[in-house]
Amino acid sequence: MNIDQSCTSSFHLTLSLWEFIQKPMINMKFIVTGCTGFIGSEVLSQCLRNPTITSVLAVSRRKLPDSVSNDPKLNVVIMKDFNSYPDSVLKELSGADACIWYLLLLLLISEKSEKRSR
Repeated sequence: MNIDQSCTSSFHLTLSLWEFIQKPMINMKFIVTGCTGFIGSEVLSQCLRNPTITSVLAVSRRKLPDSVSNDPKLNVVIMKDFNSYPDSVLKELSGADACIWYLLLLLLISEKSEKRSR
């Protein structure tokens, strides 16, 4: 492949990505973690209000407030250990169009404090 062909291929890939971004997606399924925190709860709220998102799977360590948990678009999975996912949870995660993972910072803080207490 010469430089001209490479540039053409890159341009085509960029165009395809741009076309994909421009197409409005409907019936999207989102996975959201960290939903009980300040920012995560707002992300969840925005997902539930967005009409193109028809299904939201909230993966949480604890129960969500009743104000959001009664939304018909929402399915909540309570997980105590985010290092191991049972087959039933993996099945629910499948087919998602997007995942907003807002849990990493919390896991790092948790791991550091756990190491300090040893």
